Amino acid sequence: MNKLFFAFFLVLLSSQISQAQFAYRYLNQADDREVERLVQTISNDRIHSSIRPLRTRDLPSVDSLHSLYTIQGKFASTWVGRKMLNERLVNVNAPGFQWRFDPLVDFTLSSESGSTDSRVLYTNTRGFIMEGKIGRDVSFVSSFRENQSLLPFWVQQFTQENRVVPGQGIGRKYSGLGYDFANATGMLTYEAGNYFAFTFGHGQNFIGEGHRSLFLSDAAFNYPFLKIETNVWRLKYINYFNFMTDIRPEVEVNNVFARKFTTMHYLSLNLGKRWNINFFESIVWADYENRGFDVNFLNPIIFYRPVEFAAGSEGSNALLGLGASYLAKDRLMIYGQFLLDEFRSQDIVSGGGAWGNKFGWQLGAKWYDAFDVDKLFLRFETNSARPYTYSHFDVTTNYGHYNQALAHPWGANFYEFILQSAYDFNRWGVEWMIDYGLQGNDDSENYYGRGIYQSYNDRPFDKGHDIARFNRSQLFISDLRLYWMMNPAIRLRTEIGLTYRSLQFDSPIPGELENQNHMVFSFGFRTNVFNRYYDF
Repeated sequence: MNKLFFAFFLVLLSSQISQAQFAYRYLNQADDREVERLVQTISNDRIHSSIRPLRTRDLPSVDSLHSLYTIQGKFASTWVGRKMLNERLVNVNAPGFQWRFDPLVDFTLSSESGSTDSRVLYTNTRGFIMEGKIGRDVSFVSSFRENQSLLPFWVQQFTQENRVVPGQGIGRKYSGLGYDFANATGMLTYEAGNYFAFTFGHGQNFIGEGHRSLFLSDAAFNYPFLKIETNVWRLKYINYFNFMTDIRPEVEVNNVFARKFTTMHYLSLNLGKRWNINFFESIVWADYENRGFDVNFLNPIIFYRPVEFAAGSEGSNALLGLGASYLAKDRLMIYGQFLLDEFRSQDIVSGGGAWGNKFGWQLGAKWYDAFDVDKLFLRFETNSARPYTYSHFDVTTNYGHYNQALAHPWGANFYEFILQSAYDFNRWGVEWMIDYGLQGNDDSENYYGRGIYQSYNDRPFDKGHDIARFNRSQLFISDLRLYWMMNPAIRLRTEIGLTYRSLQFDSPIPGELENQNHMVFSFGFRTNVFNRYYDF
């Protein structure tokens, strides 16, 4: 019996079927680059690339591209060599059932120096990801990561203040200054023909073409959600029903975090072969007095604002958005977003930086195979949000989750400029991003609209709230990474990185708003499956 089990296990590990595809690709920028360069062409007018993770059915498979870089040789031909360099750990294809299982690791050592004491940092991540399909229409994915890490100074500072490692869960003290944190995801999808897909999961979503999103990003921690996707003609319509959490100690009841809900609508329409326009709306409400999930917001094809007023607008927070993209030529896209949180027409006319004009905007361009250089990627993007955007008079109903912003990780009250480039050659690659921003900052005495976890009723005055006017700081980040793809099939790569971060205040406040300069040199290997945002 043991021999039979061992033989069956070997068959599982040695299966080499690559057509097993989960309903959605990974929510990862490097993965998006690999796919989008193949589909962003004028002749392809059915792709809605602003909805992420990208749906596999809409895209060509890139698994076959990995075989172009297969390593040959004596060691590579062994079972161990194949699994380390060229193949997935487990890849099963049986009638009506497909399954893949791979490790998730991040073993990185770093050296940090700068305005604080120099120190050695580390990240120790072990986990797994498995995905598969049952029949034609049901697919699933699940992952788990256990982490211990001594974080860069500014990330550690954020974790101490907010109880959560950015995007990765509640951090618990570990071995002095380090943190221990875990992260689990899971999704089950049913694809009802070509027109509908239903996903119930615990994870993240992203709306937009940019490095950032002003509508919904994956910078915050995982959350439970139900997603309904409808595809008709050149339309894609998405409904999100989300369960969010407020982990501030002051709103805990009997050691239970406060709950809130969000529902979102997103309509993407391709106009001709070059233009896409899209519309976004969201409503947030808290679970006060066991209100639960308000049935008023279950209707998938209704505008939220009239429903909000009918249900009592003081109990919820609404946001509206408009986006567009233009394909200037094959693989060159210009894109933008406009987010409206609150609008007072009389204040627009009178000017003067009224607090109630809460909105943000994005404008960017991304270019695949730039200058006709194969796999050269370039991006320029600028983002901005006025003070108090995403905040609410009731902090629990702000546009946040787990002490993090659901949209831009900087919160509000900023200008940001991003230059991003990447180049891949065979298994080698280099990524470089420069991020520069002007920010207005809150202090212990005044709330100037930067953080979203404070009531906008705490503003010091009604007028004069221009972006980055008070407690202005300049943030500069340069992040350079050189990597070798050890195993393209599971996105395992060895990399070295150099990150420089400078935060300078016009008028520093000792012990509160202090200048920072840090340089981090890192070396390690990791599976690059999920995005991680330390660029704040």
